[in-house]
Amino acid sequence: MKYIILTLSIGLFFSLQQVSMAQCSGDNTFLGTIDNDWDNPSNWSLNCVPTSTITGRLTISANCVNNNSINYTFVQGSFLEVQPGVNFSNNNNGSWTFNGTLINEGDFSISDLTNDGQNQGAGSFSGNYSLNGTMEPGNAPPPTWSCGDLLSYAGKDYATVQIGGQCWMAENLNIGTMLEGVLESHNNGVIEKYCYNNDPSNCDIYGGLYSLYEVLGYNIPPAGTSNQGLCPTGWHIPTDDEWMQLEGTVEPQYGYPDPEWEKLGFRGSEIGIKLKSTYGWNNGNGTDEFGFNALPAGQRDHDASGFDFYHQGDIAFFWSSTFYLPFVAYAKERQLWGILDNSYRGNEVTGLGYSVRCIKD
Repeated sequence: MKYIILTLSIGLFFSLQQVSMAQCSGDNTFLGTIDNDWDNPSNWSLNCVPTSTITGRLTISANCVNNNSINYTFVQGSFLEVQPGVNFSNNNNGSWTFNGTLINEGDFSISDLTNDGQNQGAGSFSGNYSLNGTMEPGNAPPPTWSCGDLLSYAGKDYATVQIGGQCWMAENLNIGTMLEGVLESHNNGVIEKYCYNNDPSNCDIYGGLYSLYEVLGYNIPPAGTSNQGLCPTGWHIPTDDEWMQLEGTVEPQYGYPDPEWEKLGFRGSEIGIKLKSTYGWNNGNGTDEFGFNALPAGQRDHDASGFDFYHQGDIAFFWSSTFYLPFVAYAKERQLWGILDNSYRGNEVTGLGYSVRCIKD
């Protein structure tokens, strides 16, 4: 059972109705036996309607419509419990003042008390409310999450997608503070990202570009193991093998495992076109058949004059967490090209700026 300590006043608007004279203030449970009417004593476990001052425990165990105009006060030490799946509707002109404990066995939050008629999930209020006090965060269980739902992380909601036996983010990671492209990221406790052409709006559209060491939190995982890195809890940076599983699931000609995926260079026949987004590519939008939505974010790369940005609109670059051992300056990567329908697997310098996808543990 979950508890939220309240000190708040909620104004409710109800139509006036005669209140039953049978009233009592002990622990009382609304059972909803006759038309779910608050004012009928037969609906209550004590066969009486609550008094205006609540000193014990008031439990709402069935959908309830309160039509009277009494001003209710819950004193310190008292409880209001709205059980899971119950809608508590109020239609009077009375007021409700909570100085006790609201027991949250469902899913309602502060928005359920403040938004007119807006409530979320089990154990919810409805009506017109005015919140004048404070509510401490409770310990209500999080809603059940399944792949395909939005994933909230660091202030942003990410689309997710189930592809075969894997659950992937369907967007590129975008977390951290922008670093100018001419600068190197460092292990300084600050998550640092690059935005194409040093323009933050490109991070908003395409996600950030990261060096692999930044992605992995400057922690090289043992061969064959995964690393959470910058991903949320319960997710990790995909290994080279997990990328191969994705490719084998999407590719119609080769399954997984298959020697085709162990090759370097371009492999497969239709991976790229099936994973690429249906928009944003200069040459060759994809079909996005599996909802992976790969965008051509480009890369932070270097030439003779130093680091710069290249290939936005033409190529999508992705890191894996698998290093090209024993050379820890290189790691396995994936590329999808606008002008080609397959995918590229290579070993690349870890200091380059690539896009990042997270995969669920």
